[in-house]
Amino acid sequence: MSYENGIKFDTYINPSAAHLYGKNPYGAYMGPQNADEWETFGDILGASEIPLVAQAGDLISLGANVYKGSAAGMAISAAAFVPFGSEVKLAAKGGTNALVKSGVEISEHAALRMSERGITQSMVETGLSKGGKYFDPKNGTFNYVLKNGFASGNDLLIGTNTVTGRVTTVLRGSNLVKPRFIPQ
Repeated sequence: MSYENGIKFDTYINPSAAHLYGKNPYGAYMGPQNADEWETFGDILGASEIPLVAQAGDLISLGANVYKGSAAGMAISAAAFVPFGSEVKLAAKGGTNALVKSGVEISEHAALRMSERGITQSMVETGLSKGGKYFDPKNGTFNYVLKNGFASGNDLLIGTNTVTGRVTTVLRGSNLVKPRFIPQ
């Protein structure tokens, strides 16, 4: 719930526009409700590695960052559209060598999300070795969840391809273990 001028509103994509658009017709479980959720939704689509679907996911993430006014997020999301943009950005930060040395195969999308969310290579390695392993039947992935993986108390989720073991996406947040996840 959000409050504006002391008036309680249901969840809106933009609470300040409630007087223009009225009540949000979607419930809490009917899809993304705010820019952060849209960004996460875009990240999941972007990790799919399916042509056009992955690009649509990156575009959704970019739109969410534009809406939030996050200059860093916009730059990082926009890099996904430039051929080899992610690799150039990682090479500039010295991250390419770290990805190769570890032996953990990381997709371009996952590397982009790691840099955007401040997730290091060693955090991914720790999550893969110490995190709880779950099968996600909706996305057909193995998710490794490291509880309290950040100093802030947030959890770390590392999504991997079930066949290749390649890291396809990384998320940080709370309550990342969904009811549909099957412990492994």
